[in-house]
Amino acid sequence: MHCRVPLIITIMLMLTLSATAQNVTDTEGRKQGYWVKNHPNGKIMYEGTFKNDKPTGTFKRYREDGTLSSELTYPEKEEKVTAVFYYPEGKKSAEGTYVAQKKEGLWKFYSETGFLVSEEEYYGDLKHGLSYKYYPDGTLAEKLAFDNGMKTGAWLQYYPDGKICLRAEYIGGKLNGPFSFYYPDGKLQFDGKYKADVREGEWIVMNENGTVKRIMKYREGKLADPAEADRETKFLDDLERNKGKISIPDLTGNIIK
Repeated sequence: MHCRVPLIITIMLMLTLSATAQNVTDTEGRKQGYWVKNHPNGKIMYEGTFKNDKPTGTFKRYREDGTLSSELTYPEKEEKVTAVFYYPEGKKSAEGTYVAQKKEGLWKFYSETGFLVSEEEYYGDLKHGLSYKYYPDGTLAEKLAFDNGMKTGAWLQYYPDGKICLRAEYIGGKLNGPFSFYYPDGKLQFDGKYKADVREGEWIVMNENGTVKRIMKYREGKLADPAEADRETKFLDDLERNKGKISIPDLTGNIIK
């Protein structure tokens, strides 16, 4: 009877040590079990479990102030890693998957107030496939396709009520072909074409009542008659500088690009 007491104590001690063990490496130097690393200020930087030096299960990373920055889930027998990122306030900022540490498949991005801002397809860490942007109410704001990181095909932007705002075409990452921009009521405002990212040929400017306001002629991106430069040209210049971007007001009133 007396011999059992030390045995029980030994077993309990071993279980306690096993449960609290962390940052352990095996005889081959491989990380095993639960690991924790801290920031210089002592707060946790990350925590998670290793098996034979490979992460497994859910890894959590934290900022220096202690707020959660990301959760990455590693399947034991797959290379696909599920990732969720967070704003300091705790709301989700992005989610998607990594394969071999590169973005793969569908990724979703969110505003600080929680609404879905955009959805993008990736292949090998490059945008590949359709990309969408949304207004706070979920209405589609923009649609654009990518081919291995290069813009390709139709580029469409919409007003918050769903009416078309902009219609253009990308080939090989550059604007090529017809370009149209519309007033909020759906009437045409600008109509022209691009060649290798620069304006070319006749560009028609329309009044809001549907009549032609003026016709501008471009050669390799420059007006044939420089005297024609005015606010219409500046408007187009601004569109080009910000091409691929659309201003979306957040619920807070901030502008999301």
